Amino acid sequence: MNPAVYPAPAPAGNAAAPFSGGDTAAASSPRPGPLWLAIHFPWLAGEVLYGKGTGPFLSAVSVESPRGWVVHRASPEAQQEGVWPGMTVSAASVMCPGLMVERRRPEREQERLAEIGDRMLSFSPVVSVQGPETVLLEVQGSLGLFGGVDRLGRLIGRKLDAAGHAHRIAGAPTPSAAKCLARWGRGAVVADRPALRSALGDMPLGLLALDAKTAARLERAGLRVLRDLWRLPADGLARRFGAALVRELDRLQGRRPDPQPLHVPPPYFSSVLMLDWATDDLVQINRGVEHLLGQWTDYLQRSARGTSGFRIECLAEQGGGATRVDIGLRRISRDREHLRRLVGERLAGLRLPGPVSGLVLASDRIHPLQAGNADLFETDEETMQWRHSEELLAMHMGGRGLDTLEVVAEHRPELAWRSDDGKGPGGFSSRTNEGSPDAFLHRPLWLLDTPRPLPWPEEPSRCRHGPKLVEGPERIETGWWDRQDQRRDYYVAADSRGRRLWVFQDLRCRQWYLHGLFA
Repeated sequence: MNPAVYPAPAPAGNAAAPFSGGDTAAASSPRPGPLWLAIHFPWLAGEVLYGKGTGPFLSAVSVESPRGWVVHRASPEAQQEGVWPGMTVSAASVMCPGLMVERRRPEREQERLAEIGDRMLSFSPVVSVQGPETVLLEVQGSLGLFGGVDRLGRLIGRKLDAAGHAHRIAGAPTPSAAKCLARWGRGAVVADRPALRSALGDMPLGLLALDAKTAARLERAGLRVLRDLWRLPADGLARRFGAALVRELDRLQGRRPDPQPLHVPPPYFSSVLMLDWATDDLVQINRGVEHLLGQWTDYLQRSARGTSGFRIECLAEQGGGATRVDIGLRRISRDREHLRRLVGERLAGLRLPGPVSGLVLASDRIHPLQAGNADLFETDEETMQWRHSEELLAMHMGGRGLDTLEVVAEHRPELAWRSDDGKGPGGFSSRTNEGSPDAFLHRPLWLLDTPRPLPWPEEPSRCRHGPKLVEGPERIETGWWDRQDQRRDYYVAADSRGRRLWVFQDLRCRQWYLHGLFA
């Protein structure tokens, strides 16, 4: 079974569950095109004023118009009493005695949509917040991960249900069509572009993104649904109603590009927790911090990012200031348990000047998180255990008490390593001679700051009691572009006392130098 359109079952609760069995035709195509899911929130204006869910039974949100204050959105219970958008507030109050009416707050709606957009990043990296009441996701690349569009839609619906958001979900190959289907409330997934015309034929023209003047002219001409426009030639529509209408129809059908602005989470995070009563008990304070850490790591998970540090502020009661605890990380992380252990170590020795009435967790050190490749014989658990121990050791030693090294893509030994802060040398590099597969040339842990001249003859191996060249040469000829050019042959040598040395001969003057010692 592979139909082009999947109708939704009847709505249940807050959500219209749009997916029920089967996958879309686009998902089975060998080269699938884009698939957009649109999530429409018909009662968002009321949720930000009355709380999530339906709010008070008889409630509405009003906006100012030339006719005075009119209803912008009404709760489902108020709609059952005959209150509908566009009705004047006075008429709605007569129609529905006891109706609660609040003024619309668009800025709070946009903030709520941005929060929802952050949560949708856990389902797709391509999210667009389409104010005032819609969020878009491009999900074609996520279908294999979540088991198809039906299952993905149900997962999204359950998450929104748990958050108390009334919503409608629909999908289409174009973002404009997906938005129209979701606002229309049909809760369908249109699998391919050829099916769009029939799926949208009965849609009211009021759902198109048209200016009021064009919408009024279409109304006067007796054009009510999209099928009325499908029957008319495009050039005639452009002459009578303007080119903007034709462009909107082309975007709807995918005949014209329709780029969407990407939703990017803000580069900062802040959350406040006010305690029920002021306390200086570190156990109680730790519980509050763990609650904030849960919010913090959830935010990092859904936005595919990590942190290199954050701060915790313990707010004194009655505005007495705050005790600040800074947590710095050596590596970007979003592991909740790891962060909890670090915070626990810092708070264990914290001395508070007085009772704490609130906690703040904030950070502007947020970075995109890219997964790396693990070593073939290294388990994730071992890796994380080592990194956690490293962080705890660095926290106990403080500052630059602990340094780690990283390899740099550079052949010159002095420049082939640096400390992990990237500010300069502070470690070593272990490399092999890539040009000689038979020779495995090692570099020592201990490098001298400056190579030391050796009183060796030009050919030391010819001396009976002289040093012995054990491995080599590893030739390095590079650096001419930055005036630190080198022309050297490196060897592993053994002296008369059995020490293993790392030496080189400068090919320009034939002088020998000691550059490192092996343990």
